[in-house]
Amino acid sequence: NCADAEHTMRLSHEYRYRIGAFTTIDSLCLWLAGVVNHFMDDLFRFSDAKHANNIHRCTQYISANYKERITLEDTARMVYLSPAYLSRIFKQETGVTFNEYLNRVRVNKAKELLRCTGMRSSEIAGEVGYKDAHYFSYLFKKTQGMTPSEYRKAREEKA
Repeated sequence: NCADAEHTMRLSHEYRYRIGAFTTIDSLCLWLAGVVNHFMDDLFRFSDAKHANNIHRCTQYISANYKERITLEDTARMVYLSPAYLSRIFKQETGVTFNEYLNRVRVNKAKELLRCTGMRSSEIAGEVGYKDAHYFSYLFKKTQGMTPSEYRKAREEKA
């Protein structure tokens, strides 16, 4: 970003002139520590924004493609990061692992289909990206505390 480069250059010139005003090594060291901290804060703010953009791209990709086979490896390749690094920053930024996030998106889509359609649970499993209907039911029960059929029945009774 040009504005960031101009800001940094302006500060560098300002700092170059200010160095001559110090009369003791201690005061110069104290000031330099503050300057370094300021630059590091700016660097980390930029780094966080970069990660936020990558995580946003990943979550958008998952939302748009949850029906398809999605792997951490393929998603990491899409944002030019290693799978291990993406896994770490994804957990830091979202509070859940990549697979937990993917499963949440899929289960939420499944809940919507259970509420709004008459599709069978096995059909919904395929519709939200699970090839194995038993695994889908297992995950659904693990996250929702009830099977897909029980969820549908409970929703119908509320209506």
